[in-house]
Order: sequence, then structure tokens, then C-alpha cells
Amino acid sequence: MQTKIGVEFEIDFAHTLKGHPKCGKPHGHTAKIIVEASGELKKGSTYEENMVIEFDEMKKYAGRQSNDLITRTLMICLISLHQKI
Repeated sequence: MQTKIGVEFEIDFAHTLKGHPKCGKPHGHTAKIIVEASGELKKGSTYEENMVIEFDEMKKYAGRQSNDLITRTLMICLISLHQKI
């Protein structure tokens, strides 16, 4: 049987777009991040054999991936800003 598990969380961030009439001043956004894993459930004798992934592991993985994405995005913004100065 195919099944799916997921986690959902929100992040808040702020930025500016230099020279843009509406977005030139600091303002913020909220983004929703949804991470899902799917797989085939087997009829095993232990709970581990009946899971797609352990929920705590799923949350840790989702947190690491979103932190990495945010870090890379900030680095790109900082590099871009530095090159314009």
C-alpha cells in the first residue's frame, strides 16, 4: 500500500528591492514550506518495517533543508549586495 507523510511549517523573512516603488522599503513575507515523503508500506513484523520514515527524522530533515535553503539565499543576496557597492 502506497502512503505519504509530511510536515508543514512557515517561515517569515524580510527584504527590500532597491529602486522599486512599492518594495524599496523593508517589508516582510511569510512562506509555507511543505515537505512530503511517500513510499510503499510492507506488512512487516516491527513498526520500523511499517513506516515510510520516522516522523521525528522527517522533521529534522525538513528543518535542515529549509535552513540550508535560507542560508544559500542569504549568501546570494549578500554577494549580490557586495558586488553592487
